[in-house]
Amino acid sequence: MELRSSYRFPFSRYPAVRIALLFICGIWLCDITPQAGPFFPAAVLAVWFILYLVFSYFSGVRISVLNTSILTLIYLAGILLAGWFRMQVAQQEIPRAVGILLEFRQDPVQVSGRLLTVSVNNNGTLNGIIRVDSARVGAGTFAVDAQLRYRMFNADPGLAHELTPGTIVSGTGSPGTFREKRNPHEFDFREWNYRQKIFGEIIFDSIESTGARARGWAPVRHRSYRLIDSLFREQNRPLAKAVIMGYKAELDAEMRQSFSRAGLSHIMAVSGMHVGFVLMPVWLLFPWLRTSAAGKCAAMILLISVLVLYAGITGFTASVTRASLMAILLATGSVFCKIRDSLNLVGLAAILLLLYDPWYLYDVGFQLSFTAVTIILVSLPMLQRIIPRKIRYTWKGNILTMFGLSVLIQGGLFPVLTLYFREFSLIGPFLNVLAVPLAQILFLAAFISVPVAMISQQAALIAGMPADLMITLMSMLVDFTNHSVTGWITVQRPSPFIFLIWILMFGLLSSAMIPAYRWKLAVFLLAVLCAERVHTFMTERGRVQLEVVFFDVGQGDAVLIKTPSGRHILYDAGVLSPFSDSGRHVILPYLQERGISRLDAVILSHPHADHIGGILTLIENVDIGVIYQSAIEYHSALFYGYIDAARRNGIPVMDLYQGDVPDLDPHLLAIALAPAPGMHSRDPNAHSVVIRLQYGQTVLLLTGDAEKLSEATMHATFGRLLYSHVLKAGHHGSHTSSHGFFLAEVQPEVVIISCGLRNRYNHPHRDAVQRLASTGAELWYTALEGAVVLRSDGTAFSRHHWK
Repeated sequence: MELRSSYRFPFSRYPAVRIALLFICGIWLCDITPQAGPFFPAAVLAVWFILYLVFSYFSGVRISVLNTSILTLIYLAGILLAGWFRMQVAQQEIPRAVGILLEFRQDPVQVSGRLLTVSVNNNGTLNGIIRVDSARVGAGTFAVDAQLRYRMFNADPGLAHELTPGTIVSGTGSPGTFREKRNPHEFDFREWNYRQKIFGEIIFDSIESTGARARGWAPVRHRSYRLIDSLFREQNRPLAKAVIMGYKAELDAEMRQSFSRAGLSHIMAVSGMHVGFVLMPVWLLFPWLRTSAAGKCAAMILLISVLVLYAGITGFTASVTRASLMAILLATGSVFCKIRDSLNLVGLAAILLLLYDPWYLYDVGFQLSFTAVTIILVSLPMLQRIIPRKIRYTWKGNILTMFGLSVLIQGGLFPVLTLYFREFSLIGPFLNVLAVPLAQILFLAAFISVPVAMISQQAALIAGMPADLMITLMSMLVDFTNHSVTGWITVQRPSPFIFLIWILMFGLLSSAMIPAYRWKLAVFLLAVLCAERVHTFMTERGRVQLEVVFFDVGQGDAVLIKTPSGRHILYDAGVLSPFSDSGRHVILPYLQERGISRLDAVILSHPHADHIGGILTLIENVDIGVIYQSAIEYHSALFYGYIDAARRNGIPVMDLYQGDVPDLDPHLLAIALAPAPGMHSRDPNAHSVVIRLQYGQTVLLLTGDAEKLSEATMHATFGRLLYSHVLKAGHHGSHTSSHGFFLAEVQPEVVIISCGLRNRYNHPHRDAVQRLASTGAELWYTALEGAVVLRSDGTAFSRHHWK
């Protein structure tokens, strides 16, 4: 009987893919164990090798240095170690010269260097990136050679026009470091800058051009922007630069969000599609050029020149660099008749990029670009088999292929998109069928118009009319979609399991025509799904019952409480000022990341803007069950605004007095300790709602801005009932709060002081801090710690370190 052969995946065909995956594993291991030191991977691999030797000995396998398994192990270990050590080099600390420069934060420093980017925001602030060559402090001058972000407030409009990328400047200002991540959900701006080799910032008091200009890509890029401006009407210029060159600095946030929700963000992220459009004229010349040796060389020089020029003016982003590398490698194989495999070239491009800069691995453009192109290469053969042969190579087949690939790419990018953007477009595959041809026509029209724009600026607008029309149509398409169709959903942060599940699902889909491989993937997928369910069950089972998040909202208060029953209670809503809205910038993003769409109750301690600042934003964007407030009426637009907004949205607003017991959660005992009925004071602070929350044996006391009069009333009324394990200090640590007689009854173990760094009130005051410290409690300041997260299992509070 003939034996049926089983299918085996041809791993040997993809050596670059294997090397890339191992190299990525080495980078990742180094990043997640930064304190392990360089000997950690060697120790892990030594243990691995010892286990292999033990297994071989007991299995009766002859052990030899030339044994294939041992050589393979050494080969794999070498690649893993290479990734590890490359990341070790990339993780070097701030260059010493930059560290010296940042030491002079309080002193004016004169720096000179060349501007890499220049922009002016709506407030007249000049900002961008400068490559500093030297710095002068006092009588001393030293070389720096580092990139810094710069800002200059209220810059002269004439100066803003004079300074362009590539300009050599000299300026005086104050250097500083980037603000670290302050809340669990926030974007880590400092780490993002460090990964771009930008190690600090400088606030210029004065800056002037030296009259010289530097060479490099910055001036070329700036001239390219001006060239595009000459082809398009003023309202279309920001979108044109975003689509053609990936320059989104001039694009408003609303337009970016609209493209994201329409599933068309990739149109504005220069990638393989854009590189393909740029190379289209070059590809048409290839059949004539590769007929001779000289023609082949000319073809390669032309192709590489075009790619380097386009990559340079678009900033050498990860996606365009990947696409350019692949195009060069594919062209080399085509011109010189060498064997080429697209999937292998993807692996090779990844290796080259990560060797140059391993931080690319954490760049969203890198992840989206490589994921998308891998999905295309793996799924396209299967997709083409599904389409009936008679229409496969017709225009109908092309549309079906484009639509199918759009669906697969959009679905395949789901984990990455939800991880970074918390939104996912459902209508993207349909819009891509229309938007991609528009982008292709736009590129062709723009390239045809460029020579005209170089000759005559007056004729440029006429020549650019087709390209301008394409931008207008694209903008209208996105605008119509966002205003007429809800084609996107908001999702919470995905589980780590989702990435493995998604990979296996696409592997299963791509192997639909390979039965022997298909069932193995199906079994593995089911095993991972079971593991994910077990992990979720164990996590939920062992999860603490009460979680309290003291947000860092600057000089204000905002505390989110997750109750044992899964309800969410907000105590105070942070700050509202011309520069900050805690509801929009801190609280709402946190709720969206955690998938929280409802606040069961909001307690507003008193109507000052540093406690109710974000409530209007929350009323507009979140379902709120009830608002509890202080009974005092306060004459401010913000106070009357939220009262009116609550009424319009059908949210009940209830006053709380001393002794009231709000129904927050069946497992919590909540009681209002203040304000007392008939409190004789016009100061809203004296009317602060003070809440005592007890879960099991643990007690939390939230005091708003309660001061001496309120503390004395609570002390006289409740006495020892004030005892609490955790105290939020009253009035941001002001000397008017936290008096000795009150603290003697509270006896806190932990005190949270919510205040802004270097605030104008000088909170916390020294005498209040001394009184709090005399209790023996641990003092945690949001100004220094960032957000503080506490959890209770009913017996004790513990701190969750989220950084």
